[in-house]
Amino acid sequence: MFSNGQLTNQANCANGGYIINGQFVTSATCGLPCDACPALTRTGLTCPSGATCTTVSLRNGQCKEAFCPDGVMTADGVQVTFLTCNREGQWVDGAGVVYTAAQCEISCANCAALTNNGMPCPTGRICELTAERQDVCKERFCPEGAMTGNIARTALTLLTCNEMSQWVDAQNAVYTTAQCEIPCDQCTALGVGTCPTGFVCTAVVTETGKHGFAFIFFWTKAVELAEQESLKAAMHQQQSMHCSARLSNKFAPFFFK
Repeated sequence: MFSNGQLTNQANCANGGYIINGQFVTSATCGLPCDACPALTRTGLTCPSGATCTTVSLRNGQCKEAFCPDGVMTADGVQVTFLTCNREGQWVDGAGVVYTAAQCEISCANCAALTNNGMPCPTGRICELTAERQDVCKERFCPEGAMTGNIARTALTLLTCNEMSQWVDAQNAVYTTAQCEIPCDQCTALGVGTCPTGFVCTAVVTETGKHGFAFIFFWTKAVELAEQESLKAAMHQQQSMHCSARLSNKFAPFFFK
Protein backbone atom coordinates (compact mmCIF):
# COMPACT_ATOMS: atom_id res chain seq x y z
CA MET A 1 0.00 0.00 0.00
CA PHE A 2 1.15 3.48 -0.84
CA SER A 3 0.18 6.93 0.36
CA ASN A 4 1.65 10.07 -1.13
CA GLY A 5 4.16 7.86 -2.90
CA GLN A 6 5.37 6.29 0.34
CA LEU A 7 5.20 2.58 1.09
CA THR A 8 3.16 1.69 4.17
CA ASN A 9 1.73 -1.45 5.68
CA GLN A 10 -1.53 -0.11 7.09
CA ALA A 11 -3.77 2.89 7.66
CA ASN A 12 -5.60 3.43 10.94
CA CYS A 13 -9.01 5.08 11.24
CA ALA A 14 -9.12 7.84 13.88
CA ASN A 15 -11.43 10.78 14.42
CA GLY A 16 -13.15 10.26 11.07
CA GLY A 17 -9.93 10.07 9.09
CA TYR A 18 -7.03 7.76 8.35
CA ILE A 19 -3.64 8.04 9.91
CA ILE A 20 -0.58 6.59 8.24
CA ASN A 21 2.78 6.88 9.92
CA GLY A 22 1.31 9.44 12.33
CA GLN A 23 -0.08 11.66 9.56
CA PHE A 24 -3.68 12.19 8.50
CA VAL A 25 -4.07 11.19 4.84
CA THR A 26 -6.85 11.57 2.32
CA SER A 27 -5.82 8.89 -0.18
CA ALA A 28 -4.07 5.55 -0.38
CA THR A 29 -3.61 2.91 -3.04
CA CYS A 30 -2.60 -0.70 -3.36
CA GLY A 31 0.33 -1.29 -5.69
CA LEU A 32 1.70 -4.45 -7.20
CA PRO A 33 5.35 -4.50 -8.34
CA CYS A 34 5.97 -4.35 -12.11
CA ASP A 35 9.75 -4.41 -12.17
CA ALA A 36 10.34 -8.11 -11.66
CA CYS A 37 10.37 -9.21 -15.31
CA PRO A 38 13.29 -11.42 -16.41
CA ALA A 39 15.90 -10.02 -18.79
CA LEU A 40 14.82 -10.08 -22.42
CA THR A 41 17.25 -12.14 -24.48
CA ARG A 42 17.63 -12.80 -28.22
CA THR A 43 17.23 -16.55 -27.80
CA GLY A 44 15.56 -18.08 -30.84
CA LEU A 45 15.67 -14.88 -32.89
CA THR A 46 17.57 -14.50 -36.16
CA CYS A 47 19.27 -11.34 -37.37
CA PRO A 48 18.19 -10.43 -40.91
CA SER A 49 20.71 -9.82 -43.67
CA GLY A 50 21.78 -6.19 -43.89
CA ALA A 51 21.38 -5.55 -40.15
CA THR A 52 23.30 -5.84 -36.92
CA CYS A 53 21.27 -6.99 -33.93
CA THR A 54 21.74 -6.03 -30.29
CA THR A 55 19.93 -6.63 -27.01
CA VAL A 56 17.21 -4.18 -26.00
CA SER A 57 17.70 -1.36 -23.52
CA LEU A 58 15.70 -0.76 -20.32
CA ARG A 59 14.20 2.41 -18.91
CA ASN A 60 12.05 3.24 -15.91
CA GLY A 61 8.54 4.46 -16.58
CA GLN A 62 5.53 3.77 -14.37
CA CYS A 63 6.74 0.20 -14.88
CA LYS A 64 10.01 -1.04 -16.32
CA GLU A 65 10.12 -0.75 -20.12
CA ALA A 66 12.23 -2.40 -22.83
CA PHE A 67 13.00 -0.36 -25.98
CA CYS A 68 15.52 0.24 -28.77
CA PRO A 69 17.40 3.56 -28.79
CA ASP A 70 18.43 2.82 -32.40
CA GLY A 71 16.97 0.70 -35.15
CA VAL A 72 13.79 -1.35 -35.17
CA MET A 73 12.61 -3.43 -32.22
CA THR A 74 11.27 -6.91 -32.86
CA ALA A 75 9.89 -9.29 -30.24
CA ASP A 76 9.34 -12.97 -31.07
CA GLY A 77 9.68 -11.95 -34.74
CA VAL A 78 7.05 -9.18 -34.53
CA GLN A 79 7.87 -5.47 -34.83
CA VAL A 80 6.95 -3.52 -31.69
CA THR A 81 7.56 -0.02 -30.35
CA PHE A 82 8.39 -1.00 -26.77
CA LEU A 83 7.44 -3.59 -24.14
CA THR A 84 6.27 -3.04 -20.59
CA CYS A 85 6.78 -5.25 -17.56
CA ASN A 86 3.41 -6.09 -15.96
CA ARG A 87 2.56 -7.12 -12.41
CA GLU A 88 2.72 -10.79 -13.38
CA GLY A 89 6.38 -10.38 -14.33
CA GLN A 90 5.69 -10.60 -18.08
CA TRP A 91 6.81 -8.41 -20.94
CA VAL A 92 3.76 -7.16 -22.85
CA ASP A 93 2.97 -4.73 -25.66
CA GLY A 94 0.20 -2.14 -25.63
CA ALA A 95 -2.39 -4.81 -26.44
CA GLY A 96 -1.27 -7.05 -23.59
CA VAL A 97 0.41 -9.66 -25.82
CA VAL A 98 3.19 -11.44 -23.93
CA TYR A 99 6.71 -11.71 -25.41
CA THR A 100 9.72 -13.66 -24.19
CA ALA A 101 12.52 -12.54 -26.55
CA ALA A 102 13.35 -9.25 -28.25
CA GLN A 103 16.15 -7.50 -30.10
CA CYS A 104 17.11 -4.26 -31.81
CA GLU A 105 17.72 -4.56 -35.57
CA ILE A 106 19.97 -1.80 -36.86
CA SER A 107 20.50 -1.50 -40.61
CA CYS A 108 24.09 -1.85 -41.84
CA ALA A 109 23.32 -1.72 -45.56
CA ASN A 110 22.81 2.01 -46.02
CA CYS A 111 26.40 3.15 -46.56
CA ALA A 112 26.97 5.41 -49.55
CA ALA A 113 28.99 4.18 -52.54
CA LEU A 114 32.72 4.26 -51.77
CA THR A 115 34.88 6.18 -54.27
CA ASN A 116 38.61 6.91 -54.46
CA ASN A 117 38.16 10.65 -55.07
CA GLY A 118 41.22 12.58 -53.93
CA MET A 119 43.37 9.51 -53.37
CA PRO A 120 46.78 9.50 -55.08
CA CYS A 121 47.59 6.61 -57.40
CA PRO A 122 51.28 5.66 -57.06
CA THR A 123 53.60 5.16 -60.02
CA GLY A 124 53.53 1.64 -61.36
CA ARG A 125 49.98 1.01 -60.20
CA ILE A 126 46.54 0.96 -61.77
CA CYS A 127 43.98 2.21 -59.23
CA GLU A 128 40.41 0.95 -59.41
CA LEU A 129 37.28 1.21 -57.27
CA THR A 130 36.70 -1.42 -54.61
CA ALA A 131 34.12 -4.16 -55.13
CA GLU A 132 31.03 -4.65 -52.96
CA ARG A 133 29.48 -7.78 -51.52
CA GLN A 134 26.68 -8.53 -49.06
CA ASP A 135 27.49 -10.54 -45.95
CA VAL A 136 25.67 -9.85 -42.68
CA CYS A 137 26.44 -6.22 -43.53
CA LYS A 138 27.66 -4.62 -46.75
CA GLU A 139 31.39 -5.02 -47.34
CA ARG A 140 33.97 -3.44 -49.66
CA PHE A 141 37.04 -5.40 -50.75
CA CYS A 142 39.59 -5.81 -53.54
CA PRO A 143 39.31 -8.91 -55.73
CA GLU A 144 42.73 -7.99 -57.16
CA GLY A 145 45.64 -5.90 -55.92
CA ALA A 146 46.16 -4.19 -52.55
CA MET A 147 43.38 -2.25 -50.82
CA THR A 148 44.15 1.18 -49.36
CA GLY A 149 41.91 3.76 -47.72
CA ASN A 150 41.69 7.55 -47.34
CA ILE A 151 44.25 10.02 -48.69
CA ALA A 152 46.95 8.51 -46.44
CA ARG A 153 46.52 5.20 -48.36
CA THR A 154 46.25 3.14 -45.19
CA ALA A 155 46.61 -0.57 -45.93
CA LEU A 156 43.30 -2.42 -45.60
CA THR A 157 41.87 -5.88 -46.03
CA LEU A 158 38.14 -5.17 -45.74
CA LEU A 159 35.70 -2.38 -44.92
CA THR A 160 32.28 -3.04 -43.39
CA CYS A 161 29.18 -0.83 -43.32
CA ASN A 162 28.13 -0.21 -39.71
CA GLU A 163 24.80 0.75 -38.15
CA MET A 164 25.69 4.45 -38.48
CA SER A 165 26.11 4.07 -42.26
CA GLN A 166 29.89 4.42 -42.03
CA TRP A 167 32.57 2.31 -43.70
CA VAL A 168 34.84 0.99 -40.95
CA ASP A 169 37.76 -1.42 -40.63
CA ALA A 170 38.21 -4.11 -37.97
CA GLN A 171 39.31 -1.43 -35.46
CA ASN A 172 36.19 0.69 -36.21
CA ALA A 173 38.27 3.41 -37.87
CA VAL A 174 36.09 5.30 -40.36
CA TYR A 175 37.02 5.54 -44.06
CA THR A 176 35.43 7.79 -46.67
CA THR A 177 37.50 6.67 -49.69
CA ALA A 178 39.25 3.48 -50.75
CA GLN A 179 40.82 1.92 -53.83
CA CYS A 180 42.43 -1.22 -55.23
CA GLU A 181 46.05 -0.72 -56.31
CA ILE A 182 47.08 -3.22 -58.98
CA PRO A 183 50.78 -3.45 -59.99
CA CYS A 184 51.50 -2.69 -63.66
CA ASP A 185 55.31 -2.63 -63.62
CA GLN A 186 56.07 -6.32 -63.26
CA CYS A 187 55.73 -7.48 -66.89
CA THR A 188 58.35 -9.82 -68.32
CA ALA A 189 60.62 -8.54 -71.10
CA LEU A 190 59.18 -8.56 -74.63
CA GLY A 191 61.00 -10.71 -77.19
CA VAL A 192 61.98 -9.44 -80.66
CA GLY A 193 59.88 -11.97 -82.56
CA THR A 194 59.71 -12.35 -86.35
CA CYS A 195 60.36 -9.29 -88.46
CA PRO A 196 58.04 -8.99 -91.50
CA THR A 197 59.43 -8.55 -95.02
CA GLY A 198 60.05 -4.94 -95.93
CA PHE A 199 60.86 -3.84 -92.39
CA VAL A 200 63.95 -3.38 -90.28
CA CYS A 201 63.05 -4.40 -86.71
CA THR A 202 64.72 -3.58 -83.40
CA ALA A 203 63.92 -4.52 -79.81
CA VAL A 204 61.28 -2.56 -77.94
CA VAL A 205 62.25 -0.21 -75.14
CA THR A 206 60.29 -0.25 -71.89
CA GLU A 207 59.83 2.95 -69.94
CA THR A 208 57.91 3.21 -66.67
CA GLY A 209 55.46 6.08 -66.44
CA LYS A 210 52.23 6.50 -64.49
CA HIS A 211 51.46 3.00 -65.64
CA GLY A 212 54.15 0.62 -66.85
CA PHE A 213 54.16 0.40 -70.65
CA ALA A 214 56.48 -0.23 -73.58
CA PHE A 215 57.35 2.39 -76.15
CA ILE A 216 57.46 0.30 -79.31
CA PHE A 217 59.30 2.66 -81.59
CA PHE A 218 60.68 0.09 -84.03
CA TRP A 219 57.40 0.27 -85.96
CA THR A 220 57.87 3.99 -86.57
CA LYS A 221 61.44 3.30 -87.55
CA ALA A 222 60.37 0.55 -89.91
CA VAL A 223 57.78 2.77 -91.51
CA GLU A 224 60.35 5.50 -91.91
CA LEU A 225 62.78 3.09 -93.55
CA ALA A 226 60.03 1.73 -95.79
CA GLU A 227 59.16 5.26 -96.87
CA GLN A 228 62.81 5.95 -97.65
CA GLU A 229 63.06 2.75 -99.72
CA SER A 230 59.85 3.67 -101.53
CA LEU A 231 61.21 7.13 -102.27
CA LYS A 232 64.44 5.66 -103.61
CA ALA A 233 62.50 3.27 -105.83
CA ALA A 234 60.38 6.10 -107.18
CA MET A 235 63.45 8.23 -107.90
CA HIS A 236 65.15 5.28 -109.62
CA GLN A 237 62.05 4.67 -111.74
CA GLN A 238 61.90 8.34 -112.68
CA GLN A 239 65.57 8.35 -113.66
CA SER A 240 65.04 5.19 -115.76
CA MET A 241 62.12 6.78 -117.58
CA HIS A 242 64.15 9.94 -118.23
CA CYS A 243 67.03 7.87 -119.55
CA SER A 244 64.69 5.89 -121.84
CA ALA A 245 63.25 9.11 -123.20
CA ARG A 246 66.71 10.45 -124.01
CA LEU A 247 67.66 7.19 -125.72
CA SER A 248 64.47 7.28 -127.79
CA ASN A 249 65.21 10.82 -128.91
CA LYS A 250 68.80 9.94 -129.71
CA PHE A 251 68.02 6.98 -131.97
CA ALA A 252 64.80 8.34 -133.44
CA PRO A 253 66.49 9.60 -136.69
CA PHE A 254 67.77 6.12 -137.44
CA PHE A 255 64.32 4.57 -137.06
CA PHE A 256 62.43 7.13 -139.05
CA LYS A 257 64.74 7.72 -142.01
